[in-house]
Amino acid sequence: MNTKTEIVFPESTIVSAPRSRVARSPRVSIIMPTYNCRRFIGEAIRSVLGQTFADWELSIIDDGSTDDTESIVRPFLDDPRIVYERQENMGQPRTRNKGIRQARGELIALLDSDDVWRPEKLASQIAVLDADSTVGICATGMTIIDEESNIVGDPAWKTFHGKALPALITEELQIGMSTSITRKAVYEQVGCFDEDFPPFSMDYDFWLRAAMVFDFHLIGENLTLYRKGHSSISSQGGDKRRDLILNVVVPRFLNQYGGSQYVKGRHVRTLRAQTYKARGDACPGWWPAFGWYLRALACKPYSRTVWSGFWGRLFPGLVRFVKTAVFGLQAAARKR
Repeated sequence: MNTKTEIVFPESTIVSAPRSRVARSPRVSIIMPTYNCRRFIGEAIRSVLGQTFADWELSIIDDGSTDDTESIVRPFLDDPRIVYERQENMGQPRTRNKGIRQARGELIALLDSDDVWRPEKLASQIAVLDADSTVGICATGMTIIDEESNIVGDPAWKTFHGKALPALITEELQIGMSTSITRKAVYEQVGCFDEDFPPFSMDYDFWLRAAMVFDFHLIGENLTLYRKGHSSISSQGGDKRRDLILNVVVPRFLNQYGGSQYVKGRHVRTLRAQTYKARGDACPGWWPAFGWYLRALACKPYSRTVWSGFWGRLFPGLVRFVKTAVFGLQAAARKR
């Protein structure tokens, strides 16, 4: 699948707030850290301007970009709801936390500067939060796009509502950073992102801590476009993210934060199996992949997903092996 996204933001949907309104606190604060993202940040900002819900502020924090990001952002600053701030490079966790602490809204939405929102994204989430005060975090499904904004994946997402543990551990519930909107009260109660974690795992640690206190809701519509396939942090985590979550984030959550009262051994074994399967799926060679699948099956011997990955790699591997062997024998016979 390779389809160009067609998200149109007509002039009538770009609502500029009167300057007299800026003095009061907006309902939603949108935090957009950026670093050398000139190629994509304009599209991200336009998707905010195109929201059908208009009571927001957008805080763009430039973490020491060395490209001309500022020149791309500057034309948007005529809208008083948008603020742009440059700083020396602090790294994404500290930059994101700075934006959260400065936020004036009661709701905080996160948007990476290479991702895009569909026009009804904020309105749909605010309707959920207004309807249920127990929900602390509301997320949406994601469509995957590439560098050229072509759709390369459009998976179906199931609506989720309620306690997020153990679903976050077993990966029945997955939250994308740019899909989320969080009550400011959540950050005040459980803290912001852990600045000691790399950017590609800090969100998962936060979701786990928040899930001990607040309910989650995931809207089963793909209202966020998540960009992959370029040199962004979100595209670089991969195996490092999986290993860090499995070996550092989850053990700390269980042992230091009291997560063991919500998460049992079988749930962690499910995560471990899925982590090993993902490593196997990503291996270019059949033999290394085989080792990862065996480790996954040792954790969950009856897992359909692991077995499907195993057989899917096994048969193509055997076919290639047989072809290579046959061609080798034929070549040897011709030389005789």
